[in-house]
Amino acid sequence: MFLLFDFLRNLVCFTGSYSVTSFLEPLSSDEEDDYIRKKMLGDSNARNKLIEHNLRLVAHIIKKYESKYVSNDDLISIGTIGLIKGVDTYSPDKGVKITTYCAKCIENATFTSKNFLTELMTYLKELVHNYNLTTHTCWNLTPLTSESTLGEQIKYYRRLNDVKQTDLGVKLNFERSTLNHLENREMKLVNVKLIKGIIEELGIENEININDDYIKFLLDNPCEKIRKARKKLKFTIQQFGELLGVSDTSVRRWEHGHHQISRKKYERLKDFI
Repeated sequence: MFLLFDFLRNLVCFTGSYSVTSFLEPLSSDEEDDYIRKKMLGDSNARNKLIEHNLRLVAHIIKKYESKYVSNDDLISIGTIGLIKGVDTYSPDKGVKITTYCAKCIENATFTSKNFLTELMTYLKELVHNYNLTTHTCWNLTPLTSESTLGEQIKYYRRLNDVKQTDLGVKLNFERSTLNHLENREMKLVNVKLIKGIIEELGIENEININDDYIKFLLDNPCEKIRKARKKLKFTIQQFGELLGVSDTSVRRWEHGHHQISRKKYERLKDFI
């Protein structure tokens, strides 16, 4: 076993970046037969020669088994172990050439390991999904910033308090999709009753102040206010975006209620309202 690890450790150039130019040339038939004979007599140097001169088989075969769950380096390592097993167990009485025999060993090792890892990753993803649905949810909390919208703040504190959208919807008598749209920054779904209910249910009155100018702005027809402010200046959407330091797409989405304005952008906007 230690000899195997020592051999694999010496294959650094192989596992780093492989190409056909990285490998030794295949042995001639006479050389192959000679090394096989010596290997059968226990010559470890002959065994290593058979492995080293057949490494290109590994690179060729693993291309068929590339997967998003298994890196090429891992496949190469697995395939190399299959090659070593093939060389160690090969004998002329197998009735096939050593390259044919080793290719099958490499395929078996790679296919089995790739399938196992793929099934394992699928199982783990399902396990995490079911865990999120039935017990405490393991969320990755993105820190709030001045660019965070009201919806993103609500999402942050909801997740921090380990409350699912469905449960919150049932308690406050609104559809889960409504909260989902709100958290995904749609402005037209922001209303006083909904926001007050969420804030009280989550107990985040100190974190989100309903009387804050920014929140009051969002709760009082912000789309129309933004549109009127732009038209009062007689600006095009593009010109208004340049004034606020945002794209014309952002302005358009604000005016149509498809995107909540962040507190930072509101601070720039409020002087024109």
